Amino acid sequence: MSERGFILALQRFHDDPGFFDRVKDDPQSTLGIYDLDEDQCDALIDAVVHNDNEEIVKMASAVGMDWRASHVSGVGALPDEETVKRGPSGQGNAYNPAPASDSSGELRPT
Repeated sequence: MSERGFILALQRFHDDPGFFDRVKDDPQSTLGIYDLDEDQCDALIDAVVHNDNEEIVKMASAVGMDWRASHVSGVGALPDEETVKRGPSGQGNAYNPAPASDSSGELRPT
């Protein structure tokens, strides 16, 4: 089990609004870079496919992440300036750098 990879994937869900959709479109390839064990990968895919925001928040809490924070810090977290640069192609800096979760901790699928 790679707790570090699991935390990195959860940080990405939190900080990158488009990651939810990328995982939904191609879960194995998208999550494959995070060195997750099969149970972790299956749990994340299941939560995304079923839009189970509560389960993702529980997973994050279980590894010590404060999902309601506006930005999750630590290894692998995207700095605020990176979330602006990473907007969909053709949109430049018009991309909303807000985290993928709102202040209540709910995921915002794009």
